Amino acid sequence: MRPLKFSFLFYATAVMLGIGCKPHLSLQLILPVFCLLFLLLVLSVYCKRDWMYQSRVFYLSVLLLYSLCFCAGFLATQFSDWRTQYKNYATRVVDQKNYVIQFRIVEKQKTQESQQGGKTRFLVEVEAVDSIRTRGFAHVLLVEDAVEIGSTWATVGFFRSFRSPANRGQVDYAAVMQRKGIGKQLSCSQIYKVREQSRLDFILPHIRSSLLKRIQTPTQLSPQTKAILRAIILGDRTQLAGSLVSSFQYLGVMHVLAISGLHIGILYVFLNQLTSFVKPTYRYLIIIGLLWLFVFLSGFALSVFRAVFMFSLLSVAVAWRRKQKTIEIVGITLFLSLLFEPDWLYDVGFQLSYTAVLGIVWLMPLFTKCYTQNKVINYFLGLIYVSFVAQCSVLPLQLYYFHSFSLTFLLSNLVVVPLLTVLLLLGLLFLCLGWILPWIEENMGLVIEYWTRFVFWVLDLLSKANVSLSDLYLTTGKVALLFVGLFALGVLLKRPRIKGIGATWLVSVLLMFSWVYPTIFEKKIPELILASTTKKEAFVLHYSNERLFVFSDSVVGHSIVAGYQRYFQAKEVVYNTPQLMYQIDDNHRLLVLSSSMPHYALSQRFEVVYFQEHCKVNINRVLEWHHPQYVILGKGLRMGFKERIISSCRKKNIPFHDISEKGYWSSQFL
Repeated sequence: MRPLKFSFLFYATAVMLGIGCKPHLSLQLILPVFCLLFLLLVLSVYCKRDWMYQSRVFYLSVLLLYSLCFCAGFLATQFSDWRTQYKNYATRVVDQKNYVIQFRIVEKQKTQESQQGGKTRFLVEVEAVDSIRTRGFAHVLLVEDAVEIGSTWATVGFFRSFRSPANRGQVDYAAVMQRKGIGKQLSCSQIYKVREQSRLDFILPHIRSSLLKRIQTPTQLSPQTKAILRAIILGDRTQLAGSLVSSFQYLGVMHVLAISGLHIGILYVFLNQLTSFVKPTYRYLIIIGLLWLFVFLSGFALSVFRAVFMFSLLSVAVAWRRKQKTIEIVGITLFLSLLFEPDWLYDVGFQLSYTAVLGIVWLMPLFTKCYTQNKVINYFLGLIYVSFVAQCSVLPLQLYYFHSFSLTFLLSNLVVVPLLTVLLLLGLLFLCLGWILPWIEENMGLVIEYWTRFVFWVLDLLSKANVSLSDLYLTTGKVALLFVGLFALGVLLKRPRIKGIGATWLVSVLLMFSWVYPTIFEKKIPELILASTTKKEAFVLHYSNERLFVFSDSVVGHSIVAGYQRYFQAKEVVYNTPQLMYQIDDNHRLLVLSSSMPHYALSQRFEVVYFQEHCKVNINRVLEWHHPQYVILGKGLRMGFKERIISSCRKKNIPFHDISEKGYWSSQFL
């Protein structure tokens, strides 16, 4: 078909649009349209009329195929939702109610230190609830040594939903878990084994678990060395210290901790050399099989899946002696990946991975004439070029999700990538040869330990010398426009023409205008926020004139402030001590009542009353004295006192807001 001359990357954008339009369209509308478009496509394929080859008909055919891919993306999301909800336990249970539950251990998850309590978080598949067969996944905290991957257990426990964000600017953890198919959290005290690992699909996770334990066993390796080996070899980052992850992110080399194209490329070359004596066709089949085995051993990480999928298509093209453009292979992998799992579109790692790869494939040909005759120099030059293109490609996403950007990322990549490549090779030899010759394992372990210490020493030096931009907050519109600007610049570099220069200049003007316009013309309304925190003390924020004023004595809450700073795009954050009363606007004032300040009979009347904690006051007299338009209930209230406030508010028909249940309160609610 002539429309297929367009890149699969072009049609992958239609699939992405279809996935993104899921909340705005209905299945009853899209399904008939899809059937009609598919029928028209079939008729166009079998039609041999001369008019079918006209240019107008060609573009109509492209539009038809693009619309069909759009509908396919939407239908893929509907099928994914149906697959997730079919016999799902989350639709059959009630929170905080005890059930007899049977579940199977799937994999170990990263556990926050504050939530451990001597236990480890596991991902489990819920097989039955009160003897009714179910499906779906949940999180549960268990003692790590007592369970093994693939084993089945029974317990009496209850489920809890993931909490929605209690403040603006926070990650919607419940939505993230829902996209991963994890419905609830399971709480239980005692578990009883039903059976050992038996199903065939748990053999590979069991092998993965055995390899992880093998890395964990040697005494000559420090905990940090074990953690980084688990990350770069098997994709397990559950034991990486938060400070180490932040250091890699700060230096702009976070990608080396995720198994991606770098690791798969090394493994591909190693397997290709190892099977060089086999006929090409069978050799590539063996390599593809072993690479997909590695996908499952690495926990089916998205970056590994993407890289192995691409290398598999490349191997098939080489085996069939087909010359296929790399950009086409990237487009095919993106197209099929989104149809297979539409929720991957919202995964940050998926977005960063494909954006970096597309930038590298598209712009790296610009540097073909910038190499020398020396292979060693060319290796480092290639590393510089790839790092520069990749970092520029993901710059909008980097600023949007992480709000910082390292200006010395080239130096960091030039140093860290070769060091960790050596560590990866040493780790693979450690795992492979250790099974055969134990004395090699001991000596290799010492070499790995000293090499890892050297890597950490280099990281420390780079962190001290690093220069980065931080606290950069972008809106979705600015990110989209920044992508357009980078794309226009790429087109100009690829084809330096007058039209390209004009388009780049126009995009640059629009980009600058988008940054300047909100500052000059859009004046955000001042707003007072009572944030929701884990503490009982009041955490008050007031946004005015592009400044965010924070009133709190608490040392915690930096992430909360960062979220509101990102939301308001505040240029400055000013910290102050808490006050007993706040001026919301010209017509509204807020009074804070607490155990230290229970006095309410003031000369002024307050339109909003905030009961921060339990205090010795007569609730009805407070309400009769001030006649508030709104009453706010803090987290420090006792249950009985809270119920009396709610009862009084209902009798007097006064709106109230419980922060412990509904999250933050804003003056916009008035």
